[in-house]
Amino acid sequence: MRRAYPSAWARRGVSVHASELAATPLVLREAGSGTRKVLEAAMRARGLGVIALVELGSTTAIKTAVASGLGPGVLSRLAVESDIRDGRVVEVTVEDISVKRFIRAVWSKGRSLSPSAKRLLRHAHALAGTAT
Repeated sequence: MRRAYPSAWARRGVSVHASELAATPLVLREAGSGTRKVLEAAMRARGLGVIALVELGSTTAIKTAVASGLGPGVLSRLAVESDIRDGRVVEVTVEDISVKRFIRAVWSKGRSLSPSAKRLLRHAHALAGTAT
C-alpha cells in the first residue's frame, strides 16, 4: 500500500519542516554515502534524525523509486534537475535545514585539463561565487 504523504507534499506546493521530514520514512542512499552524511548532519544540527524506508546504492535507483511512488527521497538538485523539468519527480524544499555539500576536483599533476573539465570547473566556481 502506498503512503499518502509524498504526493500530499507535492500537491501542497510549499516547503515542509525538518520535523516533518524526520517523521517520514525516506528513500535514501546507503549509510556512509556523501549525500546521506550531509542530510544526517543537517538533521542532527536540528536535534532530529532520519528514518530510512529503503536504502539504495545509486542516485538512479532512488530517482526510480521516488518516481514510482515508493516514497519521498533526498538527492541533490543537480541530480534531479532533468527529472523535475520533465515532471517525473517534484521538488519539495525543507524550510529549516541547510543541506550543502562540498565537492573537490582532483587531477594528475602536470596534466592539462580537457575542455569539458575546464567547463565543469568554471561552472563550479560560478556557483560558488569564486574566480577561476
